[in-house]
Amino acid sequence: MNLKVVGLRLTLLVLITSVCLLAIEYTARWRFSETVTLFPRYHTSVKYGDFLIRRLRPNETFKHTSIDGRWEFSTNSQGYRSNFDFSYAKPDQTLRVIVLGDSHTEGFEVAQDETYAAQLGLLLTQQGIKEEVMNAGISGFSNAEELVYLENEGIRYSPDFVVLGFFANDLEDNLKASLYSLDDKGRLNIQQKTHIPGVSLLNSYYHIPFTRWLGENSYAYSILFNAIWDTAKHRLALSSRKDGEEYARPTKDTFSSYEIRLCLAILKEISRVTHTAGAKFILVDIPTLDTKGHLMASMPQVIQSSIRNDVDAFIDVAKLIKGTPFEFSSHVPHGQRHISKETHKLIAKELCNIINTDRKKATIPPSQRTDPYKGN
Repeated sequence: MNLKVVGLRLTLLVLITSVCLLAIEYTARWRFSETVTLFPRYHTSVKYGDFLIRRLRPNETFKHTSIDGRWEFSTNSQGYRSNFDFSYAKPDQTLRVIVLGDSHTEGFEVAQDETYAAQLGLLLTQQGIKEEVMNAGISGFSNAEELVYLENEGIRYSPDFVVLGFFANDLEDNLKASLYSLDDKGRLNIQQKTHIPGVSLLNSYYHIPFTRWLGENSYAYSILFNAIWDTAKHRLALSSRKDGEEYARPTKDTFSSYEIRLCLAILKEISRVTHTAGAKFILVDIPTLDTKGHLMASMPQVIQSSIRNDVDAFIDVAKLIKGTPFEFSSHVPHGQRHISKETHKLIAKELCNIINTDRKKATIPPSQRTDPYKGN
């Protein structure tokens, strides 16, 4: 066959393929512009003690996009969403706060300086307090992974406060992680020491520039990738459950007895590790929305009641917001409905109040101290 003819056919094939792909992309943008999110996961694996879990890829800059906006993420050399690194040795006269949590804490759908960790640092600085607030939030993190991180890495930074942003899906995520389980006497045991879902796949395509570009810019690619990712997560959830009624979860608002007991045991262990390290433990209940869009607490009441004596302060954010002008803007309106920048600011302000109250209380004789945030 004539080489010129072959070249023309190949050119025609490339053109037809390009037109088809563009048509698919524009159809996806037209049809799903309000629901599709371009939120690529920049995860990699990290060794903390004997455990292998996830963290954000260090020294990365990437973008998330939805109909509500476009947000840039920057990570430091330790994999935190931060513009600067932290040393293990705490600088003199520095208040250090470690903030644990999932994508709400990491700051999906808000800017780098709008997360409640960043806003807390800003408020403390404005009050003349030398601070370092470390945002250790990782999308998809469970309380189990937060415990692994804190016990094997976080306490090495000698924090003064440990803040944990709790969200409703933590209960199921603790099961999926399979890092810890409960024995017959309800004691927390290590079940396995590795949980890096999807990391091998992510590590492979991070090295392909065009794939990275697709993840941040293509709606069609995002639909396909998220479908595969959600299927994998569903299989992981099923494999983490034992047979029997105890593990049944009929609705997203109903949790099994085992999920509740496991979650409570992990939170109590996080509290113990925090206090053993000489730090204060603040638990923040990140609000969720019910099927009608009404604001509600994430943490089941039975866990709230049981954990209050183990924390130095508890923030029920839903209770804090209800009845305020922020009630109907508590979450981003579309996308994945993460908490809004207004809610981040409100959480930061409350955290700042708690920290300042604690600092003032330290100068008051023990017999005269009160604890206004205990059990609120």
